[in-house]
Amino acid sequence: MIPFELLDAIIRLLLPRHKVCPAEMRAARTTLASCAQTCQTLHELAIKYLWQEQDLIGICKAVLPTLAVGRVKWPGQIEVQGVEEADSDDDASDDGNIYSARVYQHACGKPLFPELRELVWEHATPELLSVISPSIRILSLPGSPEEEEDASLQRKFACDMRRHAFKQLIPAVVQGLPDLEEVVLRSFGHKSFWFPFTSTPNSGFVNQNIRILHMSESSRTLMKAALAAVSTIQNLSELAIDVLRTDIDTEPARLPTSSISPFIKLVQLSVKGPTTAVAALVNVIDAPFDVFESVARATPFLLNSLLAPLRRPLSLYIVFLTVHQRNILPTIDMPAATPPPTIPLDVVEEILCRLSPETSDEHRPGNHPGKEIKAARAALARCARACRALRELAARVLWREQDLSDFCGAVLLHSNLGFVKWPTRMGFGDVFAGDGGDDDTNADMAVGVASNYPYTYYYLPGPIVSADEWARFAHYASFVRVLHHRSHTIDSSVFAFLQQHARGKPLFPGVRELTWAHATPDILSVISPSIRILRLYWDRGTEVREYWYRVRRHALKQLLPTILRELPELEELHFGSLGHEAFWDPLKSVPSGHVLSQNVHILHISDSCRALARAGLSIISTLTELVELKIAVIDGVTVFDPQLNHVWDASSIRTFANLRRLRLDGRTTTVAALLNAIVAPKLEDFELTCRRNEEDETAVVDGGALYAAFDLLRRRHAASLRIFKFHFQYPSIELFPSSATEPGFSTTATPLLKLRHLEHVEILLYYGQSIELEHTSYVPISACALLAAWPSLHTLSLPGSELFPNMLQDIARAGTKLHSLTAQEFYWMVPRLLADDFPRLDTALRQLRIETYDVGTSGIDEISRFLDSLFPHLDIELCSVPCRTRDPPAATEIEAINHHDVMKAVKELQLARHIGTQYFLTRTRSVCCTQRLMEMY
Repeated sequence: MIPFELLDAIIRLLLPRHKVCPAEMRAARTTLASCAQTCQTLHELAIKYLWQEQDLIGICKAVLPTLAVGRVKWPGQIEVQGVEEADSDDDASDDGNIYSARVYQHACGKPLFPELRELVWEHATPELLSVISPSIRILSLPGSPEEEEDASLQRKFACDMRRHAFKQLIPAVVQGLPDLEEVVLRSFGHKSFWFPFTSTPNSGFVNQNIRILHMSESSRTLMKAALAAVSTIQNLSELAIDVLRTDIDTEPARLPTSSISPFIKLVQLSVKGPTTAVAALVNVIDAPFDVFESVARATPFLLNSLLAPLRRPLSLYIVFLTVHQRNILPTIDMPAATPPPTIPLDVVEEILCRLSPETSDEHRPGNHPGKEIKAARAALARCARACRALRELAARVLWREQDLSDFCGAVLLHSNLGFVKWPTRMGFGDVFAGDGGDDDTNADMAVGVASNYPYTYYYLPGPIVSADEWARFAHYASFVRVLHHRSHTIDSSVFAFLQQHARGKPLFPGVRELTWAHATPDILSVISPSIRILRLYWDRGTEVREYWYRVRRHALKQLLPTILRELPELEELHFGSLGHEAFWDPLKSVPSGHVLSQNVHILHISDSCRALARAGLSIISTLTELVELKIAVIDGVTVFDPQLNHVWDASSIRTFANLRRLRLDGRTTTVAALLNAIVAPKLEDFELTCRRNEEDETAVVDGGALYAAFDLLRRRHAASLRIFKFHFQYPSIELFPSSATEPGFSTTATPLLKLRHLEHVEILLYYGQSIELEHTSYVPISACALLAAWPSLHTLSLPGSELFPNMLQDIARAGTKLHSLTAQEFYWMVPRLLADDFPRLDTALRQLRIETYDVGTSGIDEISRFLDSLFPHLDIELCSVPCRTRDPPAATEIEAINHHDVMKAVKELQLARHIGTQYFLTRTRSVCCTQRLMEMY
């Protein structure tokens, strides 16, 4: 028997090729057809080679018996030789290409030729998509000669539109062929058609597997876009360019050579066209020198071509001159590739990070004004557009921290802002509310509203049907590391449409920090295992009176265990009031009884005293790695009642073995009970914020509770405590002396005197709703008395106290270890106090932060000399204005200018003193050297 491989080789010899003459091709096909009909053994082999290479029209005629030839009526009175004129009454002609669409319906979206390896398509029709298969390795789109219409023929818009659409489809076609190795491209004729070829995230060619590329294009298009796009193909080894003849002398070639990447792997280069056009292209192609040999041999080059009327620079022909001078001797090591960057990329990224102020700083008065933020973002955007090397680095920094609504508005092109009609006026100050009856037929649409209308939300009118839109969202979402969802509302349908493409995966896979301030379970769409910081705030003013808001908030609280279970790397957690112990119990993992996320180091919560006493605190105590804990206690009554303070079951609360920082906020009795229940032997930093209503008469209760809290600090943490901060709103008792002449601390505060190891202290007593309001009043506290009580202090902050010159003198005379002093205001009450009137002291103070100055411009010089005489080691860079917004913006700006002027004058005095000291030392050394020389001789 004849081996099967031998039969296959014999039949392969009969394989018809399109390069032979038609008669030989017909004979070969007839022979193969005869073999196929001979026996079953040869049938499959012959059929495989008989149908291996086909013309599309031929195969359709052979397998589709209903295929017919249609004759289209020509639209004008045009005589075409050899073609009979159509009847004039035939006005019902349809020249639509619908047959391929009908065939494609049966394919159910799959390729009509699933095993196709090579495709030659010479028609500018989008039906190419019907035959495109991922198996294609060779794609040829040369364009047919019949496509070039005669100048005498009428050009139709439909033809231009079809050709335009076909050119726009080619980048997507090339991108969708993973095995593509060889491409032949038609002339696109304009640079805009080449830009989509490099629309990938790294600005590279859409298909990097291409090794052979043949293209024909005009010189102008090559110079402006085509060559730059082709140069990004990393594996390109063969490039053939047919330069279409244009009048290149009318517009000199000026290529932005920086946009053309080196052709590092190029082995064979062929350029055909006018000599000047070939020279211009070769001059900018950065490739190994060997590839220019074939170009130089094939290009007629004459030296007298340099004497043309529009004389070209000699550098344009330097490649040809060099090749001919060396008799086309190839060189092996030509520096074709661009040199590696001298600055490491991590250093470049660090530089770019300096241009990006934190988005959250926009809400901090005094830090990073809005103009600076816009300027920084504009600079980053320019860096991203500067070059490919900076594009991803700059984009990574630019998109690192985002607000969710702003991100969706920028990335989703169809994102809309809906204006909701508010039904009734909620209060006297609700200027945006309607009266509920101005338009009975309009229940939702707010018409004619102001630009700052607050009742808005973002939505999408329909699903995201564009793959590019989803790709754009996914591309930029991968850069986001910090995500905020605070003020603006986003409809749940937006997350549903996005999840259709995400297929259950996180929308922001690389997010590290998430702030979610809405009571919506849509947070599940953005939860990612990479999150390390999570902030959940769900109480939003008047919304608590809405039933559906309470439903969403209830659902979100029940989802909290599920959310935490998906965050194995969670380190910092903030969430609002759960309100009931039933929401706390699911947070425990069974059977260990620990909280689900054991990696949490920082926990900030707010809840009622009842929920904390019954379940919350005992569950929190199971966090073995907890380092920082902040609890804000929410009281459900307006008037304080000591009988509502629940008894704490200390037996269920474990020891906080690793707790270092503790923040408690609430009524005096509540925070005292919390402090008693929290046993933290390693506590170093304690902040206590006490609040009470102005009308409460609880002086006796407050005094007893504060004494108990301070005494707990003395008994438990006198040796470990280093930082103590105490804020008291509407204080009902006196605690600290307001001047150095007073006897000392009150009985309630005397336990604090035993905290002898304190290094950082901040005390603020005030009357008002908030410390940021303009009419808030403060209780004065003597800085000298506190320094005498705690001599080891390094930092003392009294945001509500005032400083006078005599106070600063007392601080300087005390010779303490104080390095930083913060106060509200400095009063310059002495008309003239020169530096000579007070001896210079070597104090340790380096940071003096004063919010406002009660001093005129004429006193800046005297004040600066006074401060320099007391504190000669001030670090001017550290002496900034505290970030508070109590005063109006105009007043704050004036005080900041005064502070800047004072510190600038102090800096000048320091510089003058330093120069004088250097001169004295130099003079002393000179005198000593002179004396030694005299002794030698």
